[in-house]
Amino acid sequence: MTFTQGLSATKAALLAESDPSTRRKLQWKDAWKVFLEKLRETRLRAVEGVNAMRREAKLYAAAVGPPGLIPLQYMIDRMMPYIIASGLEESLQSALDHMATQANGSGANKATLYSFSAGDESPKLESARVYDLGSNAMAFDFDIAWDSSAEATIHVHAAGGLARLPVTLTNAKFHGPVRVVLTPLIKESPGFGATLMSFPTMPKINFDIRVAGGEVTKIVPRLRAELVSSIEKSISESMIWPKRAVIPSVCMSEKQVISRALLNDLKQNDPLLEAEKKLGTRPVSSAIHVQRVNLLLFRQ
Repeated sequence: MTFTQGLSATKAALLAESDPSTRRKLQWKDAWKVFLEKLRETRLRAVEGVNAMRREAKLYAAAVGPPGLIPLQYMIDRMMPYIIASGLEESLQSALDHMATQANGSGANKATLYSFSAGDESPKLESARVYDLGSNAMAFDFDIAWDSSAEATIHVHAAGGLARLPVTLTNAKFHGPVRVVLTPLIKESPGFGATLMSFPTMPKINFDIRVAGGEVTKIVPRLRAELVSSIEKSISESMIWPKRAVIPSVCMSEKQVISRALLNDLKQNDPLLEAEKKLGTRPVSSAIHVQRVNLLLFRQ
């Protein structure tokens, strides 16, 4: 991108586009000077990128492919009808509530979840990366592909709340990385005080949506786009790294194993974010660096 911008600046200098009266006379000297300056800037950006990747790579303890994830995949397959399905249902209802609070042009002012089935297909773990954060935390990135057989029926209420339209969502798809941090590590069961979940980058989300056997776009214009937009906005506002969901662990007495003050602190900071800050990386761009490092690790 920097190099392309440099070429554009060089062209502008060559044609003297800033001064229309001299446009016919090619400014070779000025163009060459601009080109060299932009080339130096491109080299600097490249060096900064490589150094950032090297710093990020220092956090990785291991990169794991599908064969190394078989035990964990076994656990996810068994948990799918229970904890995972319940979490998906709550997330979908949250997205519907978010949609209802936004202005829209579909003629719908409320949407409620009537029924939900997670189906038989569980999320598939394609690869994982393990971070080295010392003795007080464990952190993982999982690349997940989920082409589900989930089905949800939503009742969409038109303006005024009089008309109710049953909408069916099917063939939900989710592709992207999921970040999990377990911290702080403690002696009490289950061994960690909280689970921090986030997405290093925005996952790709898609689904089919129908009303009474027909495409929803023929009956309620823009509803599908609004659902996708609401889900993505909800994720962006609360789950894109360094933002995170904090899930406290509980002991057998159903009490939280760490204090509320520490839980509130984990909403603002965590060991992985601290490690990135120490390496001089910026959380906003870390996702790009992570993806590049992943490619280098798997090639090696």
